[in-house]
Amino acid sequence: MSWPPAFPILSLLVWAPAAGALLSALPREELTGLRRRISLGFAAATLVLAVALTFHVGPGEHLRELRRWIPTLGFSYDLSLDAYRVLLTFWIALLGLLALVSAPSGRRATLLVLLAETALLGLATAGDGALFLAFYGALILALAILLERGEAMRTFFFFQSAGLALAFCYVAIVYHLTWVQTGFPSAEIARFSSLVTFPDFERRMFLLGASVFAFAAPLFPFTSWVASAGFSLSNPGRLMLFGGFPLASASFFVRAVVPSYTGGEGALVALAVLSLLYAGLASRRSWAALLVGCQGLVALALLSGVAGRAGVLPMALALSALALWTSEPDDAPGAIPGGLALLMFLPTAWLVLRERWSAAPLTTAFAGLGFVLMMFHLARSLPPLSRRRAVLLLPVVGLWAISFLAPSRFAAGDAKVDAVQEEE
Repeated sequence: MSWPPAFPILSLLVWAPAAGALLSALPREELTGLRRRISLGFAAATLVLAVALTFHVGPGEHLRELRRWIPTLGFSYDLSLDAYRVLLTFWIALLGLLALVSAPSGRRATLLVLLAETALLGLATAGDGALFLAFYGALILALAILLERGEAMRTFFFFQSAGLALAFCYVAIVYHLTWVQTGFPSAEIARFSSLVTFPDFERRMFLLGASVFAFAAPLFPFTSWVASAGFSLSNPGRLMLFGGFPLASASFFVRAVVPSYTGGEGALVALAVLSLLYAGLASRRSWAALLVGCQGLVALALLSGVAGRAGVLPMALALSALALWTSEPDDAPGAIPGGLALLMFLPTAWLVLRERWSAAPLTTAFAGLGFVLMMFHLARSLPPLSRRRAVLLLPVVGLWAISFLAPSRFAAGDAKVDAVQEEE
C-alpha cells in the first residue's frame, strides 16, 4: 500500500483514537449505542492504518513526519516509524480495540481508553523528546483517572509522576548537551546517541534513564501501586495498564538510553533479578506480582543485544493475554491449567536468560529461579477462561506467534543501532 509523500499517515494513526474519544463523548444516555459504535469504529480504523503501515515499513526502512514548531529552540512535531516500532503500533492499535470489546464500558471509560491509546501510539512514534514527554504525561493522566479508587489513583500518580520527572531531567540534560556540542538546540531523540561524553557521566546518565524504567515498568521495589491498580481497574483498564503501559518505559529505554550510553548496567540487572525473585515469591498471593517479574525479564532483555530485545513485544503480548484471561483482579484458583500462558512466557524467557548466562551466570541463575517459581504459581492460579475471552485471546496469540517466530523484522531497528555502535 502506498500514499502521497505529503500525506500525514502517522498523524492520522496517532490522533484517530483521540478523535473517536471526542466524538463518542456524547452527553445523552439514550445515545449509548451510538457512542459505542463510534468508539469501536475509530479503534478499528486505527487498527487498519496500523496494518497498512506494518506491510509498508519493512526491515531497514523508515517513515517520518516532521514539522518544525519552534526552530530557534529546536522543538519539532516529529513522528517516525521503523521496523522496530511498526509492530508496536500494530499491537497498541489491536490492544485498544480489544480493550473496548472485552467488556461493556461507559462513556468515561471509553473516552479514557481511546485517549490512552493515542498516548501510547504517540510514545511509539515520537521522535522529539519534548513530544515524548507530552505523550507520556497524557498517558499517566488517563490511566490515573481510570483508577476509580482514590488511594490507588494517588499511589499510581505519585510513582509515575516521579518517573516522568526523571524522564524530564534526562531529556533536559541531553537537550543542553546537544545545544553546547553542536551549537544548535535540538530535542530529537535520534541525536542523543551522537553526543560525546566521559565514561563517568555516561554511567550516571544510564542510571538516570534506568530509574525512569524502574518507576514506570515497575521494577522492585517501586511496586506498591501494582496490586491496588490491578484491583481497582476494570478489564479494559487492566489491558491498557499491563499490556500497553510497560511499552512506554521500554520504548524510552530502547530509543533514548541504550543507544546513547554504556555503563551502570549492574544496578539495573540487580533490580531485574530482585523483581523476578519478588514475583516468584509473591505471585502466590497476587497475580499482579507477575507484572513485576515480567518487567524484570524485559529489563534483562533490553541489555541482552538484538535477539534479547526482540522479546519485548512477545512479553507485552503475554502480559496482555494474562490481563485478558483473568476475569477478576484477585487470585482465584481455577480448573484450567496455565498451559497457554506458559507457552507464551517460556520461549521469550529462555531466549533472554540464555543470552545473559554467558555474561553473568550467577545472576542469571537467580533470575531463572524467580521465573520458575513465578510460572509455577501462574499455572496453578489462573481462573477459568470464558468462551468470549477465549475468542478475544486468538488475535493476541496470533500476533505473539508472528512476533516471536519472525524476530528479525522486529529487531531490525536494534540491529541498525548496534551496527552504528560497533562502527564507532
